[in-house]
Amino acid sequence: MARKIICIKLNTAEDLIAYVKESSSLLTNASPLNPFDGETPWSLPIGETFLEKVRVISLQNAGQGRVAMVLMPWSLGDIDASLKIDLSKQALVVYPPTKNLEDEYMAQTTSITLAGALTGQTRQQH
Repeated sequence: MARKIICIKLNTAEDLIAYVKESSSLLTNASPLNPFDGETPWSLPIGETFLEKVRVISLQNAGQGRVAMVLMPWSLGDIDASLKIDLSKQALVVYPPTKNLEDEYMAQTTSITLAGALTGQTRQQH
């Protein structure tokens, strides 16, 4: 089974994307019929959730009046650090990533080469 990738809007207004490493209730609180449909926000899980390879989703000036979405490591000291978070206290909403965002995240966190992603270019991590 593939690891689940989730997005989180924190109550500090930051958006995160990460793999779910461990959670007692996160996946059971999602819709059992279609948990990654993107149509409705998931119910917030109760208790702590462990995330890995956490990235902050941010906007950056791309010049000429354009804005680009970028993914920055949660911790600059350890870019693949794990994070323990109590989503019921620190998150406003948990939601599935869009296809482009998920592709860009996977390109940064795995050795998989994906065409497209957020930049419209092919990226590969070594």
